[in-house]
Amino acid sequence: MKKNASRKHFFGLKTTLIIIGFLGLIPALIASYFYVQKIQVFLSRIQNNALMDSASAFAAVLKDQPAFFSSTTSPTHYSWDEKNLSIHPLKKPIKLDGKTDDWSPFIHQARYYAQKNVLFNRDNKRFPYNPQSLSFQHLLGKYKQHIYALFIVRDEDIIYRRPKSRWLHKSDHLQISLKTPEGQFKRYLLSPHYESVQKGWVNAHLMPKDPENQMAVESETQIAGTWRETKHGYTLEIRIPMDLVGEKLAFAISDVDEASQRKIRTIVGTAGTGHVAELGTLMKHSPEIVNILQGFSDYRNAQSYRRQGTRIWVIDKNCMVRASAGSLKKSMFVAHDTGSEKSLISQLLAPIYRRILEQPSSEFYDDPELNHCDKNLNIMKALEHGAPQIDIRYATTGNMAILSAIKPIISKENHILGTVIVEKSVNDIVHERNRAIEDMLNSLIIAFLFALIILLIFSSRLTRRIRSLRTEAMAATDSEGRVINTNIHGSQWRDELGDLAYELSTKLQMIGQYTNDLEEYNQYLRQYKDKLRHEMQTPTSVVQSSLELLEMEDIPPSAGKYVERAKKGVSTLGMILKSLSEAKNLEDAINNELREDFNIDQEIAEHIENYQFIYPAQTFQYKSTAKDICLHGSPHLIRIMLDKLIDNAVDFTENQQPILISLIKDTTHVCLQVKNSGQPLPQEMLSHLFNFMISMRLPENDNPHLGLGLYIVKLVAEFHGGQVKAESSTDDDGAIFSIIFPLNDTPPK
Repeated sequence: MKKNASRKHFFGLKTTLIIIGFLGLIPALIASYFYVQKIQVFLSRIQNNALMDSASAFAAVLKDQPAFFSSTTSPTHYSWDEKNLSIHPLKKPIKLDGKTDDWSPFIHQARYYAQKNVLFNRDNKRFPYNPQSLSFQHLLGKYKQHIYALFIVRDEDIIYRRPKSRWLHKSDHLQISLKTPEGQFKRYLLSPHYESVQKGWVNAHLMPKDPENQMAVESETQIAGTWRETKHGYTLEIRIPMDLVGEKLAFAISDVDEASQRKIRTIVGTAGTGHVAELGTLMKHSPEIVNILQGFSDYRNAQSYRRQGTRIWVIDKNCMVRASAGSLKKSMFVAHDTGSEKSLISQLLAPIYRRILEQPSSEFYDDPELNHCDKNLNIMKALEHGAPQIDIRYATTGNMAILSAIKPIISKENHILGTVIVEKSVNDIVHERNRAIEDMLNSLIIAFLFALIILLIFSSRLTRRIRSLRTEAMAATDSEGRVINTNIHGSQWRDELGDLAYELSTKLQMIGQYTNDLEEYNQYLRQYKDKLRHEMQTPTSVVQSSLELLEMEDIPPSAGKYVERAKKGVSTLGMILKSLSEAKNLEDAINNELREDFNIDQEIAEHIENYQFIYPAQTFQYKSTAKDICLHGSPHLIRIMLDKLIDNAVDFTENQQPILISLIKDTTHVCLQVKNSGQPLPQEMLSHLFNFMISMRLPENDNPHLGLGLYIVKLVAEFHGGQVKAESSTDDDGAIFSIIFPLNDTPPK
């Protein structure tokens, strides 16, 4: 009996426990997800309340100043439109140097002009509009008697005007169209040549009222500024006297990309510049309200309350923007989110968190004046019914959500003067949510790693104990299945494995006792044939001699048949004793047989030729794939083994079908197969056919069959270190007997 080799497992016990540990994270992650969702809702509620408190504080201050919302500070004619321009009150004059430092309080409120503001694009099919070719950001400010304008222009190819050329439109230029306080329509072009740009000062030129006429009338020195080239285009700052500008104003930037042809390719503007009807309305902020907003913000900053990332704007009951302050892009998360404050695990996992979590973003642009208040239901409810509102909307570009608290400004006389709108992007909420998720995941990872270490220690100890138990169980029996050790050390463990080891030890002791008894019985059976032969030989001889003497006496004829029957019985007993003697002699001969190297293919091939003479009515077919295979053993015993196999095959072959003998070689073994047709072998007999005195022959004649043939085959195979196997044919037609010899250099003795 051969011990079973150790089986390979697709999932070992340790791997299974680790997988179960990972699966245990799923409920925790699901619960954490819902927890974070609640945190986000809670943070949104807190932020909404904070915004409403701020809006209420501003509204409480402004409700006592109804004069700030009087019609005298409003344009005489107003309608909401995207082409309207807001003008911010400045605390000091702008230094015209082409830099944006002086505009820092309002730079984040600069309006962006691109695709939606294209006034002209030549040959749009061949050259569709590209914002990289022409787009700009724009701001307006007022200080005392001057209006200041900032243009941050993106232009891939700057074309300057030729010196002394009066054709201003054949180069990149700025168009300024306005309605004077006296009601006159005027057009100006600012088209510098390279020398003027180098000097740092450019002037505008007055143009004819007819937009088709591009010949400059005269130079307008009151409109001047600075043109400064940048990496992606240029920055233009200009100054315009207030006495030149009424309520209507528009700007447009023209792009000329081909220096050879000098034709305008694209025009992008705040509004149309050809006629007075196309101009936008100049919406002047109330300086008093702006001062209140900025003063309130300064007070808050002095109290260490960070108002960064918050924007406030005030509109009157006509939806006109009266003041604005702050920016949405500067948020508190920028100051708090420093790498030094993060834990080591957060720093290690930061790249993963950035990929899986939505990150706060400053890449957005929003202009509240473009979000028409007359189309915003929440703003209109506040203006019409005086009810505070909470609103959420998305930025003009960038897909950024913005929270708004809308608080009406109600005077002491219970009149609605306007409303205060305090806005904040969701960056802070996203940031705090991400921090909560990161902290939660960090805690889960640390807890899981700790649990995993404990699980690995436990699983390693468990698998080590199981392997030890398996090793002891395998060592408890020898190759023949005999119990040689019943001491299982794991039986002292105080758990289920200890119980298993104890039960296994108990069963092994019982099996060992049974095996010993069985071994004694088998030893008795092995010696029984010798004792039986020895004990029966003398009585059989006595009976045989007595029958011979009886035949010499005069006996009645009627008793003669009984004497003849007794002689046949004695003859049968003699044949049995002879077979037992032959078996005993063969066992002794096998044990004392000398070994030599011989070609097994030649031995079988030569011997099969003799069977045709012994069994003339039977056909034999021999096939070999092991022509040069040599065994170390006894060719004489191989012939005896083959005789027994052929004799067995002839007895069970039906319809005189040929008997097939095959010698097959593989890398480690050579196999002798004998196949005969007939009835298949019974499954229950397959494991017993080669045992001592086992026979399946029917008693069709008086010749005894003791079942020694296949037993002798087994003895010869084991002498050569081989194995025997019997099986039914795959087509259930007959049986196949296989003798497998190892291809060892020195077969076991």
